[in-house]
Amino acid sequence: MPGLKRRAGGGQGLLLRRWRAQVGDYPVCVCWHPDGSLLHVGDAGGVLSTFAAGDGAIVQRVAAHTGGILDLAPSPDGRWLASAGQDGCVRLWEAAATVPLATLSAQAAWVEHVAWAPDGSRLAAAAGRYLHLWRADGAPSACGEPEGSTISALAWADSTEIVTAGYGRVAFRDAADGGVRRSLDWQGSLISLALSPNRAIIACGSQDRTVHFWRRATGEDSMMSGYPAKPAALAFDDSSSLLATAGADYVTVWSFAGGGPEGTRPGLLEGHGARITALAFASGRRRLASAAKDGSLLVWDLSRSGTGRLTGAVLVGAAIEAITWNPQGSAIARIDAEGRVEVWDCADTE
Repeated sequence: MPGLKRRAGGGQGLLLRRWRAQVGDYPVCVCWHPDGSLLHVGDAGGVLSTFAAGDGAIVQRVAAHTGGILDLAPSPDGRWLASAGQDGCVRLWEAAATVPLATLSAQAAWVEHVAWAPDGSRLAAAAGRYLHLWRADGAPSACGEPEGSTISALAWADSTEIVTAGYGRVAFRDAADGGVRRSLDWQGSLISLALSPNRAIIACGSQDRTVHFWRRATGEDSMMSGYPAKPAALAFDDSSSLLATAGADYVTVWSFAGGGPEGTRPGLLEGHGARITALAFASGRRRLASAAKDGSLLVWDLSRSGTGRLTGAVLVGAAIEAITWNPQGSAIARIDAEGRVEVWDCADTE
């Protein structure tokens, strides 16, 4: 990219490749251990691979599910890793175990999403129209009333409440019994969800190529339109003031500072050559990573208004499925359609 210094391994600007590895099938999901020492990858063949974060050495490779792995979630204390699969099960693993400590049946054809409560006391999973809850020891806790259609996304508001999105509404559910406490209705299919870290804003990408958001305290809602494609990726920064959205071959960033984003112009981050597939903010700063179907990975340092300066780029590889920053905000992992797993260090200065 113009103005960025080339580095070894194909990176530019702040990005320097730490290591590259390969998995045997299409990688679907990736997550870090909470202390940043391990990287877990689930693939379409049902294999769970765990790599040492420092050098990419294989720590564990195990056939975890019959059919693909659809989601991974480490417990907040790092004791457990939950994997969700196309076999209708959630499995709990220790970091380097080859046999699951528990297999939790969702009594469904597949489990698409899984997430731990912030205090680690419960595990939530979305399986079709149903929300399932288990205690940390694997004992069943609750199965909430079904939605009218598939749950497309879930997030914990806090350790007592879960937020789910799907067709027609966002639902706030009690973690004790899965019951709906409150719903925010929308006439359309919601395909993605991001909850601001301060829990004040709920944002959803919609099938109709809009982003809809609600202010939780009042239920007031607004809509951002004009996206060329469905906004399947959304991300808030840690301050809850910036919302990055996909839905094009550029990133649109809305600022919630000073009463926005209504009546304001968003920041537009251009540089990708194809549709954005993933977005992620580094912990504790306004540094955004964006990835696209052309294999490009870009890093931006943003202002409070949502405008950005390109500070790092990787322009090689196949379509990127997912990206994630390590907990320290100093390195990015990416997985792509050709089975590559890479970790890139992101320096503070060139």
